[in-house]
Amino acid sequence: MGVFFSTVRWFHVCMPYQKQKDYYYPDRFLLTVFFLLPLLTFPYVLNPAGSGAWLLMKSFFPLTHLYICAVLILNYFGTVKSWNKWKHWAYLMGVPIALLLLALFLNAVFDGVLDDDHQQILYWATVIVGALASAFCFYSIIKLMQWLKQFKEADYLSNPEDFPTVYARKIVIIPIIEFVMVWGVFFFDSKKAMVLLNVIYVVLGIIFLLSVLHTHRKKSPSSWIDGEVLPPAGNGDLTADNETSSTVDDASGLSGEKVSVIIGEIKAYVEGEKQFLNPHLSIVDVAEHCGYGRTYVSKVLTKELGGFFSYVNALRLEYAKKYREDHPYATQDEVATASGFSSRQTFYAVRRRMNQQ
Repeated sequence: MGVFFSTVRWFHVCMPYQKQKDYYYPDRFLLTVFFLLPLLTFPYVLNPAGSGAWLLMKSFFPLTHLYICAVLILNYFGTVKSWNKWKHWAYLMGVPIALLLLALFLNAVFDGVLDDDHQQILYWATVIVGALASAFCFYSIIKLMQWLKQFKEADYLSNPEDFPTVYARKIVIIPIIEFVMVWGVFFFDSKKAMVLLNVIYVVLGIIFLLSVLHTHRKKSPSSWIDGEVLPPAGNGDLTADNETSSTVDDASGLSGEKVSVIIGEIKAYVEGEKQFLNPHLSIVDVAEHCGYGRTYVSKVLTKELGGFFSYVNALRLEYAKKYREDHPYATQDEVATASGFSSRQTFYAVRRRMNQQ
């Protein structure tokens, strides 16, 4: 089953995302590898009565699945939030897991080589390393919850759907459920419970595979030119305070005349070139056009224009009103998409948010 899942994940890429599959499917390679990991438990299939094979089987889940949850969360959502910041920790955490799995695998293959005392050492090593993997998993959940709150409140994106918040809220509960199941079976030490756990994982694996075959992302935080990705300024983290060489440390350090010039550049780009009609316009796009860092541009927009989100969406709502007057028979979907909203639902959500401000 794992080989089938792995093959489907590697070769299936939905249209029209082939050219940018590394962005839209950042977990494609990792999932391909992770789906193959159950092959390590094959010694249990050959010798289910062996003590070493059973220790491998019951240790496999707490060692791998919580770690996998953490890596996938940090990789998928961390690509938007600078995955490089966490991947080294993920690799470091993976080293003891890989070494312990190797020891457990060899112990299962050469069943009877290790006495009970040495197998007890492997047991407690699994508990310790598994606890570290669990802690790493809960760290990833905390980061994801922080990002959900941040993208709800922050002023970096003009379209709230550009960060896959709905998908994030759906999957955040999965690691918690996995924690209860895998450690419960490990300490309960029941082969019947293990059979049930494997059945559950096959079902969940099918559901998960079907869910990830379709991308949940709307647009890359970078710019697209002829299908090629241009990396954004700084390290790609939308919350970073790193500035380009043309910025100053403090927005208040610029003269009022300079601020006026930058506001003029922002308006010429957003309003003059009608960039507000781009449903995925971000503050990164505006900052790169003006040649200033996004932290500075954000401060100027907040101080002078009420904030990036409010500024851009006020223009969109005004455009939508005029579009409705000029096209009285247009559907609400047409009005929304023509005005720079990604969907009718987004139009309503933005309008409610703007009315509450």
